[in-house]
Amino acid sequence: MAEKKEKKTDLEKKMGEAKDSLKETAWKVGEKSKEVAWEIWGRWQKADTAEKVCKILWIVLIILWLLFKSIRALILPLILIVLGILLVTGFFNSSKK
Repeated sequence: MAEKKEKKTDLEKKMGEAKDSLKETAWKVGEKSKEVAWEIWGRWQKADTAEKVCKILWIVLIILWLLFKSIRALILPLILIVLGILLVTGFFNSSKK
């Protein structure tokens, strides 16, 4: 008896195409995230001590804000005030060092 050749259905073909597309997209996202990570690392290396301390404090404040719901009412206005001051002083402008 002759063996039947298995034909791929339209769904299987579409799933294969989607899988290939997903692999390609994941590769592109991985490459882009590496670029962004190196940009962040470069910014960290160029930053002075005051900038590094501010970044660390921001991370600590955000973690505290997420962990303790009771102090959200106190920390949120503080974060907004500090963010406003940093925006006004030009802290987030790209510096060429």
